[in-house]
Amino acid sequence: MIKKISKFLKRGSNKSKTDFFSLSSGEQKKIINKAARDANIEQSNLIKSYENKFGGLKTGNHKI
Repeated sequence: MIKKISKFLKRGSNKSKTDFFSLSSGEQKKIINKAARDANIEQSNLIKSYENKFGGLKTGNHKI
């Protein structure tokens, strides 16, 4: 995720800058929901790759 963000920031091809807080509340909600959805997907992928590599995530007496 950090790599994706840094690539986006380095691109610099976007000539018009838009401030998040100048957007309408509906657009802000869409952006936040998309970011949360992407973060959840990435976290799920990380857990799956961890399980494939180390055989499951164990916390205390519970297996996730």
